[in-house]
Amino acid sequence: MARTCSGHHNDRRAWAGIVALVSLLLVAAACAGTLSPAPLARRSSAQPSHAEVAVADDGWHTGLIVRPQSLGRLWPNLRPWFPHARYLLIGWGNRRFYMAPHPGLRAALAALVPSRSVLLVQGLHAAPSRSPALYGTRIRWLCLSRTGLHRLADDLNDSFKRQRAGQLVPVGPEPSTNGEFFASTGIYDAVHTCNTWVAAALHAGGLPVRARGVLFATQVMRQLTALPACSG
Repeated sequence: MARTCSGHHNDRRAWAGIVALVSLLLVAAACAGTLSPAPLARRSSAQPSHAEVAVADDGWHTGLIVRPQSLGRLWPNLRPWFPHARYLLIGWGNRRFYMAPHPGLRAALAALVPSRSVLLVQGLHAAPSRSPALYGTRIRWLCLSRTGLHRLADDLNDSFKRQRAGQLVPVGPEPSTNGEFFASTGIYDAVHTCNTWVAAALHAGGLPVRARGVLFATQVMRQLTALPACSG
């Protein structure tokens, strides 16, 4: 993935590891017993499932891949930045750390305390499996009901901070991927990371995924192993 909440470059990955390890020490007790998937909800035969959402995992960071048209009321707000995108890759992270080209120790430590967050949206013009922005990234497609897809879209919509007139709040471009950062409503800290955010979004979409105690990408992906896979 071109940029993550823990970054793409080696220095960013190194600091992300430090942040993750410190976070783990802070919440080790809270994590115990919280990561087993909840019981699978029964799907009505009148609610067909579709491969409408995917989780992208680069080892440290997870993000969501969605088709623009599945975002409902959020898509008209994002379309001016990504008018020709076939898919959107959406990630969430600490605002200072996520946006810094070369974050250092100060930014890494600052990410451990409650602080502002930001969303990175990238437009993909090819299928995710063929997108240069996702080379080396594990992609897992998931089946959601139509109702679940709508709820996921509403959850994503609520993550974007709005101006008084309802417009999104862009806070800067991401040059290496032609992505755009947007202000988020959420708070980032040692126990609420980019991976927590992804797990919570999937839970909002009706999937048996728990967000409590989730800090690492592996904790997200482990919960998806028992879920039906979709081809995308």
